[in-house]
Amino acid sequence: MPLTRKEIIASNFGRCAQTYDRMAAIQRDSAETLAELLPDIEKPDILEIGCGTGFLTQEIIRKYPGANILVTDLSPSMVEYTKTKFTQDNIRFDVMDGENPNTDRTFDLIVSNMTFQWFENPESSIAALKKLLKPGGQIFFTSLGTNSFIEWRRTLKKLGLPEGISTGAVLPGQVHEEERFIYYPSTLSFLRSVKAIGAHMPREGYPQLNHAALKKACVIHDETFDGRHTWHIVYGTVKN
Repeated sequence: MPLTRKEIIASNFGRCAQTYDRMAAIQRDSAETLAELLPDIEKPDILEIGCGTGFLTQEIIRKYPGANILVTDLSPSMVEYTKTKFTQDNIRFDVMDGENPNTDRTFDLIVSNMTFQWFENPESSIAALKKLLKPGGQIFFTSLGTNSFIEWRRTLKKLGLPEGISTGAVLPGQVHEEERFIYYPSTLSFLRSVKAIGAHMPREGYPQLNHAALKKACVIHDETFDGRHTWHIVYGTVKN
């Protein structure tokens, strides 16, 4: 039986657990910024959606040393890898689809770093997560914004080629955004870096480029943008 889209995404990220820490500088930075937005609460109950290798996990442990934290990810391999980093008694781990959370607990905070862009229906998923909040609870998240990788998308459009990189939707509760202009040695190295963190699952229905078309697009992009690629990060909070 063929794997579902979510199973492929989980597998892609799981295979990259060992290289993610080294390659995911943007995700590390966004976790640190998101942690600065979190409120001061005494011993909150926290649910983390999409822990990856624990960038945000580490930040919330520092900010809330007495919290009860449920750390989750769609990828079993990511959960197992991250579990080896944190052995505190107040932390629990579980494999969980953030769009279909399998818990009957309620939380003061639900946090997520660079995960919501992978949701099939992000707005309805956020609405569902709100039901897991205690009265006065909040969701805090980062996600890819709609201007992400705009240079690459322009290059493909110029050549009449379809774009496959998944970018974010407009989400409720946006409170902050930033655009990071990263210069890669080449467009090919950019694409390889995305693959190295497991984030290379194309949007649904994307007809994959053949080698000749991809090579041409990379050459044109390097000539036009000199290796620049925009990461558009949005930060949001949704209150119960």
